[in-house]
Amino acid sequence: MAMPSGRGGGNYSDDMYAFGASVLMLATGRNPLQGVPDTDIIKRKIQMGSYATLVGEERMPVALIECLRGLLTDDPEQRWAATNIDLWLNGKRLTPIQAKPESAAQRPIRFADQEFHTIRPLSLAMYQNWDKAIQIISDGTLEIWIRRGHEINDLADGIATAIKSTTALAGANKTDTDDIITHGY
Repeated sequence: MAMPSGRGGGNYSDDMYAFGASVLMLATGRNPLQGVPDTDIIKRKIQMGSYATLVGEERMPVALIECLRGLLTDDPEQRWAATNIDLWLNGKRLTPIQAKPESAAQRPIRFADQEFHTIRPLSLAMYQNWDKAIQIISDGTLEIWIRRGHEINDLADGIATAIKSTTALAGANKTDTDDIITHGY
């Protein structure tokens, strides 16, 4: 979801993902997402995962599915490396860990005229509407929703700490505090 300038230089895991996407395109003979706007691709990847987004309705060769799932997994720690591909090529079956569905809160949080039950789509909406995000961040709504709806206390504590330290950094100037929270200055 980061802007290109904020993604960094990339690493080996990113290269393996790109290799998997390239293999998929070679296997299908086309780019299955050609013409799809970047914002829609990001939304699909958040909702369904990269593998499901890239494969879509394409019929993949059965022999490649395991390898593609391993290379296109969204968790860089679980993504296959060259050694996994070598083992796979030599007949060793390595079942890639399937992404667990994101936890959904029973009660949604309302933001930007939408209701959200999960964190990742909300984070995308907040990124796209950062001027509106300040309200649910600074009034504690986000922290409480994460704490109660998802029971992720570490994340909620981190948000609370960030707000407190930002307030301390900016002092009494609310405009400075809001700018730091939404822009990271």
